[in-house]
Amino acid sequence: MIKKLFDVGCFDYKKFIIDYAQDLSLNSLECHILILVIEEYINNKNLNVENIYNKILANRKDFELALTKLVDRNFYSVYVKESNGKLEESISIDGFFNHVENVLTDNKNKDLSDELRLTIEYLKSKINRILTPSELEIISKMINEESYKLNDFKNVCENILNSDNITFRSIVRNINVEKKTKKAEVPDFYKEFIKSVK
Repeated sequence: MIKKLFDVGCFDYKKFIIDYAQDLSLNSLECHILILVIEEYINNKNLNVENIYNKILANRKDFELALTKLVDRNFYSVYVKESNGKLEESISIDGFFNHVENVLTDNKNKDLSDELRLTIEYLKSKINRILTPSELEIISKMINEESYKLNDFKNVCENILNSDNITFRSIVRNINVEKKTKKAEVPDFYKEFIKSVK
């Protein structure tokens, strides 16, 4: 998916590399070199090491070590292909896209686990006890599979009239009722678009 976005010019690889350098486990030199390798891929589909080296401020040894680490960690790969009867060295940056997808997946899972942890803490404080394993499983499914958020649980707890008697069952029942009765609101920009088309 990321590669398709990249191919049509909708993925800012430079910004991603800089913003997620820590998640990618890259130092500043490796970030700079990776950006230049991708530029070489875009412009030439091959790797001109001297061209990259001339664009950075690093000694040769550090440069070669960083370049080698990137290839060892599969951010890019070099291969030989035949074109018009000649062998040409080319590069592939598919490994980079795999790293990007891994980082994005890890961050999504981290966000979900944070949401789950915060929701469980909130519910424990509202019902004044720890949740049972079956209740934890229900909350986990609601957050991970049904896309409920902590704010959904907070809204339901605020709307339960007798807040002295908030139970797990009343929270879950009310949140499901609220979801079923809530009508999907159409965003204003969409309403304006529909008016302009008519």
